[in-house]
Amino acid sequence: MPDITKPDYLRQSGIISIEQFKDNRISIIGCGAIGSFVATSLAKMGLQKFMLCDMDKVEAHNLPNQFFTINDLNKLKVDATKEKMLEFNPDCDIIWSRDKIEETGFPSKDCNIVISCVDIMETRKYIFDECKRNKQVQLFIDTRMAGLQGQLYVVDMTKKKEIKNYEKSLFSSKDAVQIRCTERSIIFTVLGIASLVCNQIIKAFKCEELNNFITLDYNVPQLI
Repeated sequence: MPDITKPDYLRQSGIISIEQFKDNRISIIGCGAIGSFVATSLAKMGLQKFMLCDMDKVEAHNLPNQFFTINDLNKLKVDATKEKMLEFNPDCDIIWSRDKIEETGFPSKDCNIVISCVDIMETRKYIFDECKRNKQVQLFIDTRMAGLQGQLYVVDMTKKKEIKNYEKSLFSSKDAVQIRCTERSIIFTVLGIASLVCNQIIKAFKCEELNNFITLDYNVPQLI
């Protein structure tokens, strides 16, 4: 008899059998807008092993576009995200770091998949350099967002050509396009990027061809 106290993944089983892949540990670095939704979405899908990393606390301006509620204010984002994931999937095995990774070292040594959801380009580059050194990392996903636009970079870490192509997208923060604080993020852009991340992870699990670069732009028509 099924355990009625736990999630039943029957209705997605024709798309992906999570049971085969639940032991893959996924590192999510940055539990803000995109990271908080990616983490909770993957937990709801039935994946179980995670590493979370974020040093920030939940603030009032985070509530409109991150997976937090008023009750999470002043909590560390890793703690609030972990709580939400366990509410959706009590089988989750979550380890976490509240430290700045450049000071304490790369926190994802036993992870197969690393998802970068950070804002600062130098931190993004640091994460990728550490992934190159860590042979256990097989898939690297980098998310970027500005207002109504988003980008997703997907890198198979076993392919040198993909690594080199991704490195061409790295630049210094001072060269980034600066947008007004009030235009940086809105919920539907966040959700769009988070859903693309989850889709690429499932494609990787199923050994399907990945999209190395995806752009999302809500300034142009999305439906035809």
